[in-house]
Amino acid sequence: MKYDFDRIISRSGRYSIKWDMMKRRDGKPVGPEVFPYSVADMEFPAAPEIQQELRKRIDFGNLGYYSPRDPLFSAFAGWTERRHGWKPDQEWMTLVPGVVPALYTAVRAFTKPGEGVIVQPPVYQPFYHAITGNRRRPETVELKKGRTSGGTPCGTLSYTMDFEAIEAAAQKPDVTMLLLCSPHNPVGRVWNREELARLASICDRNNVLVVSDEIHCDLLFGESRHIPFGTLNSETRGKWVVATAPSKTFNLAGAVTAVTVIADENLRSLFAARSALDSGEFVNLFGMTAFEAAYRLGEPWLEELLRYLEQNRVLVRDFFARNLPEIPFSPLEGTYLMWFDLSPLGMTGEEQDRFLTDEAEFFLNDGRKFGNGGGGFERLNIACPRAVLEQGLERFYKAVRKAGLA
Repeated sequence: MKYDFDRIISRSGRYSIKWDMMKRRDGKPVGPEVFPYSVADMEFPAAPEIQQELRKRIDFGNLGYYSPRDPLFSAFAGWTERRHGWKPDQEWMTLVPGVVPALYTAVRAFTKPGEGVIVQPPVYQPFYHAITGNRRRPETVELKKGRTSGGTPCGTLSYTMDFEAIEAAAQKPDVTMLLLCSPHNPVGRVWNREELARLASICDRNNVLVVSDEIHCDLLFGESRHIPFGTLNSETRGKWVVATAPSKTFNLAGAVTAVTVIADENLRSLFAARSALDSGEFVNLFGMTAFEAAYRLGEPWLEELLRYLEQNRVLVRDFFARNLPEIPFSPLEGTYLMWFDLSPLGMTGEEQDRFLTDEAEFFLNDGRKFGNGGGGFERLNIACPRAVLEQGLERFYKAVRKAGLA
């Protein structure tokens, strides 16, 4: 392999949110051999091609005010065309500080206080914050959970959209927006064209604007294919907002640079005006540099990353099938986040949290934080060196055996 994904790096004491929030509930320190598997960034360095472009920027020396230009947007358009068959117009694009800030801005730009915004839990926590923090109402339509054969003797979990419930929510006169997670975090679904077209049709009939968070769109497994919401114009008449970034794909979250794509001129104008009030019109120079470098130069690195993550995905699947077949999980179609139901171990939410942090020292994301349907679940980040992943799984299994839970 050209790139090294096996090198183990500790980020403790380096301002890492994931590492610095890793604390045992009993107050005892976490050992230096313990790694977190929680917050959705990777334990891999950014691609060397991106690092080189950032070094060039430093060597140039002038770090004043700069603004995005055509080459940056053309790099993104070329990427989406190669990877997903969609080449949006450059004039549709706006740089923003991140996908989450874009969600906040969209809620403020396109809805009014008190109006309802549809979310499909269990879902990424900032979806709720963007709604409630702006005095809007979450209109929750829980994903439908089922079971499929294969994976383990007990089968695996499957998730689908509840279209009937979405239609009922969309018909309410004060429901004006739907926040879509595509691919879905945390359940790992990659929505197919038929599902997205049906959703788009429902929302179009009821004048509900879809804002699609597509930040995980490049992290796909098996036969999964990402369908950009912006390709559904026959169902949406161009009324949509897409937000994405290289941050998940290339581990660039700290560069705080994302892009929104809005085809409708009126929507784009409203969003730009609100965005200027929210975060000003300045952009991050290093973020722009990393953004363009990722989409121009990062493809070879990504291809190797995906092969590495696929091996990690199989490792986790086989580990649970072999040692804890009673634990169902959602097959990972997209993202690098695996979603497990630990309720068969027979613990309450508080007991489970304490067991994982204090006994197993297996630091995951508590499923309850993702809203309805998250109780008993945990989210596992597999974007780490394989030895680190194996170590965490073994520590977890030994703690389960010791506690007599399996």
